[in-house]
Parts: sequence; structure tokens; C-alpha cells
Amino acid sequence: GHDSSGRFVPYLVKSGSSISFEPLLDYDKDGAGDYYQIPKRTGLITLVNPYMYNVGGKEIFITSLVLPIFDSNNSFEGIVGADIRVDDLQGTIEKMKPMGGYTALISADGNFVAHGLDEKLIAQNSKSDNISEETLTRIQKGEEVKEYGYSPVTKNNVLRIYSPIHIEGTNSYWAFVSIIPKGII
Repeated sequence: GHDSSGRFVPYLVKSGSSISFEPLLDYDKDGAGDYYQIPKRTGLITLVNPYMYNVGGKEIFITSLVLPIFDSNNSFEGIVGADIRVDDLQGTIEKMKPMGGYTALISADGNFVAHGLDEKLIAQNSKSDNISEETLTRIQKGEEVKEYGYSPVTKNNVLRIYSPIHIEGTNSYWAFVSIIPKGII
């Protein structure tokens, strides 16, 4: 569970019925190591925007929920976290069809984490589904938003209901979106 520096940075991965144990990668680099660097810098629980990560020799798209660890003198000691595969979230989102519509999950940076009708939109800016800058700003503040608009995905007018997702201790909001055809409403 240590890297070439000797630092103890274990990463446990469950695949089927087996569990592998390998050192974390790139924890010391901004960008690739945001799962480590952001909670270290902010001291807050962090829900990391989705990113590619090498797990068992395969690149997979994941998001991480990470808790920083501090000693009694408030000195940073490390992190503990859990990763969630984006394809698992996508599978769940695809099954949700409110009133004949679809659902989506938007991260704090305004990108799709999952999209119920078009998985090619994952990691794309939500503006690609005609979501306004004003709506994104409100989502980032944790506000519930309801609005009618045009969906280029369905080529119809829709009602979008953005429900905030907030994990206590974090300073960011994601949104669960229900998109319902206006004709059904």
C-alpha cells in the first residue's frame, strides 16, 4: 500500500468477489490528484467532479467522496474516501423515467455526470442540453429550480426540475434533474 517514496497510500478495489490493494496514483499533483489535493487545501469533505482514474490497469470514470484527516494539532494527516463508478450512476439514471421523461445528474462544475437519454453527454457541459448559465448558478447555490424550456435531446419543450444534492460538510452542490415532456404536463 505504499508508493516509490515509501508513503503509505493504500487504495482498495473490489472487483467481483476479489479485493486488490494498490497505492494511490498522482495524489501529489493538482488536477489528477484533486481527490487528495482539494480536501487537503480546503479542510472540507469533498465531492470530486468525475475524472478518469487507473484502477487495476484500466482507465475508468469515477467520482470520489473524500474526508480529510487532521491530528489533534489540526495538522493534515491524509484522507479517507470512497469512489463511485460513473457507469454505475449512469445505469441507475437510465432506469428513471418520470412521467415518460428522463433524468440526469449534474456536478458542481455544470457537467453531466449521468444522462438518462444520451450517455455521450457524460462529462459534457450541461449547456449542451440547453441549460442556462443562470440555472447553473442557482444549482451551484443549492437552489431548487423549476423551468420550462426546449430540449435538443428530445426536440420538445420540457419541464426541468433541478433538485439540489448536498452532502453535509461539503461546500458544493450537485443537482438531480427530472425532465418531463411539456405535452404530458
